[in-house]
Amino acid sequence: MALVLLYHRISDLASDPQRLAVSPANFAQHLDVLREHYPPMSLSDVIERTLAGTSLEGAVALTFDDGYADNLEYAKPALESHGLSATVFLTAAYIDGDREFWWDELERLLLTPGRLTNPLRLRIGKVAREWDLGDSSEICTDAAARHSDWNVERRDNPTARHHVYRDLCGMLRTLSSRERDIALGDLLNAAGRVSRARTTHRVLGAEDVLRLTHSGVIDIGAHSVSHPVLARLSPTAQEDEIAGGKASIERLTGRPVCAFAYPFGTSSDYTRATVGLVRKAGFVLACTANPGRVGRRSDALQLPRMLVRNWNADEFRIRLKQWMH
Repeated sequence: MALVLLYHRISDLASDPQRLAVSPANFAQHLDVLREHYPPMSLSDVIERTLAGTSLEGAVALTFDDGYADNLEYAKPALESHGLSATVFLTAAYIDGDREFWWDELERLLLTPGRLTNPLRLRIGKVAREWDLGDSSEICTDAAARHSDWNVERRDNPTARHHVYRDLCGMLRTLSSRERDIALGDLLNAAGRVSRARTTHRVLGAEDVLRLTHSGVIDIGAHSVSHPVLARLSPTAQEDEIAGGKASIERLTGRPVCAFAYPFGTSSDYTRATVGLVRKAGFVLACTANPGRVGRRSDALQLPRMLVRNWNADEFRIRLKQWMH
């Protein structure tokens, strides 16, 4: 049995409400642990050999979802220095764009210092929603810093803004790209801001992608065009997202893209029909976000992965042992 690890970001962030980031220091420790205890292999090698029945007990492959610029800035040099490789799954529509992923935009507008109109009124799909922000209609730098360690896995909402953030994460996740853009536009107007990516939350540009492609330690995969919940789209729209993302990245890199990662990636985020469309698009393997180990009987188009958090070496080592056994 083998493991496929799921990372998103390698960065030190002041606030990380989705818990997507692993610090560069902790990531280096993770790679030290992997080099010491586990056979380093690429995703394609692990899957090919495991599904063929070759014994790969303890083998580990690394993957990154979304396509954040820090994959180039921090992950690539760390992988190079440790002699390891990884697969980076790119969201095609965000490449070379000056905008953040919608969950990051929510964090910027709701949980960083600034003022919002009160009550806050947004169009969520076809429904008008309203929230009373009370005293948190404006937050200062000190107030934002006080709750910078908050994340969505906690049960509390320290302020009304955190309540709105949690609500909107659930609501925007299920919207179409157009409906989501409308809601975010309303929120930008309420905050008196424009949509512009922070340097800390930048997505890879085209030149960045090419640097990764030619690095020798990074394989490039596809993560759809716009990162939707595929299960909520029509078959035609799903095919556009799956095949369109693949074609876009292949045009950019000049290389075939054989690996796919389902956006969000849990069992409720894609369907049996989605898997068929992934196969039709020509992908050889596809990764989910469902936990589990990869073995001879695993479905190459529904591979499980283990989500990695910002753990130090000791905690990471413990998690790996638990996952392996």
